[in-house]
Amino acid sequence: MKQFRYGWKYQFYGPDMPEVLFDLRKNPEETTNFIGEPEYGELVERFRLRAKELKFS
Repeated sequence: MKQFRYGWKYQFYGPDMPEVLFDLRKNPEETTNFIGEPEYGELVERFRLRAKELKFS
């Protein structure tokens, strides 16, 4: 399992809104969405699993 540092922000508000992933250390303005970047696929899956555990999705 790959280690990811802190400083990420993931948002999902349902199927009618875009899913987003921001790197707050590199881009605190939240203008670059990393959700589709293959290198962050494992991180996105972790966020998705956690959202399901919390019954957000």
